[in-house]
Amino acid sequence: MVSRRNATLDGIRGVAAIAVLLLHLERPGFHMPLATFTAVDLFFLISGFVIAQAYEGRISQFGVLAFLRARLIRLYPMLLLGLLILPAYAVLVTLGQHGASPATPWQVLGSLGAGLLFLPSHLPPSKLWDETSLFPLNAPVWSLMFEMAVNLAYALLLPWLSRLMLAFIVLLSGILLVVIQLRLDGIDLGWSWPSLWWGVPRVTFSFFLGVLIWRLKISWRPVHPLLALAAVPALFHAPEIFAVLVGYPLVLVAATSSVSSNLRGSRIMTAMGAMSYPLYVIHFPLLYWLGYLLARRMPEWASLPVSIVLMLLCAFVALKLWDEPVRRWLSRRPATPAAD
Repeated sequence: MVSRRNATLDGIRGVAAIAVLLLHLERPGFHMPLATFTAVDLFFLISGFVIAQAYEGRISQFGVLAFLRARLIRLYPMLLLGLLILPAYAVLVTLGQHGASPATPWQVLGSLGAGLLFLPSHLPPSKLWDETSLFPLNAPVWSLMFEMAVNLAYALLLPWLSRLMLAFIVLLSGILLVVIQLRLDGIDLGWSWPSLWWGVPRVTFSFFLGVLIWRLKISWRPVHPLLALAAVPALFHAPEIFAVLVGYPLVLVAATSSVSSNLRGSRIMTAMGAMSYPLYVIHFPLLYWLGYLLARRMPEWASLPVSIVLMLLCAFVALKLWDEPVRRWLSRRPATPAAD
């Protein structure tokens, strides 16, 4: 298949992944804007657009199972790596220092197995994880669970997903998000057991709106890529519901209308997009390792920039030495459509 990658969308993915990293690196004196968590909603939105662009005309040819296999190949290598990082820390550091594990090996293996099936799990209370998290071994995996669920729903419903049906789904889930915002005073939901089902309208609205935007072929006058990229951190300062319902859809349309004659800039944005998924999946459990390795080894003012650099380096290494080679090997197996 001829590549239809959009360098600006890749750059936006990179900005969103770095924003999530910075959100979880918060410390006294450094705080990200309130709506930074909506970067995940931006991921869902871009996912809907890109998947519709890459697969919509082909799912009927190779079937739903082949589509899901392609999606698993795209997501699974980094999912596996991300779920193993915290157990390794628990064994090599926590157990080594204190001689006790926060959970039994069977409990950890059960949580690991559930995570590999994109299923949530419980673990006993511990300083190593939030006991309310759906995926205690790697909290951000909650969004991958919803990503796979909405991918399956999209593939199964595709024969009936007319523009009118998409508009109805987007309108209904958007109304639910507004109600949630008014009733619960926020939409930072879906990642924990108490808020599990509130994640459904979050992913449904953004993903299917991305599909609808692709279907409608909305286009503006050409926009400079840097304007589209700069709009993302600007929206972190906006009300979260505005960013999700209005801001990010406008950014997506602007990004798909952008033009750039700067080959070097396009390559940088493409690289940012390639690293965005590894960075998103491994950064959270790696924070424990960074805290352990950097503690008392450098002044406080230096720990933040050093942590960012090390995280980006780890994401690059994971991409080049694990994610890309494993996906290439898996994609050579028969009956696998090209991944997005």
